[in-house]
Amino acid sequence: MKLQKTIKGEGKLSGKSLFGGQEVRAVFHPAPENTGVIFVRADLTEPVKIKAVASNVADHDRRTTLGNGKVRLETVEHC
Repeated sequence: MKLQKTIKGEGKLSGKSLFGGQEVRAVFHPAPENTGVIFVRADLTEPVKIKAVASNVADHDRRTTLGNGKVRLETVEHC
């Protein structure tokens, strides 16, 4: 069994997006055991969850992109 860790409490960040300059916000929440890392695009009409697993890596030059259908998250390696 691999050792697992999570954060103690909620953390928030905000600022300008890297490529478009839009105001963005990220909120980090502690996760239950065996959850893994899950990103949620809450800015969409219907929030979309994207698990940080190899099968969700989308093809993109010079940055790590995760995808679920047409929904993408770029530069997730910075999280």
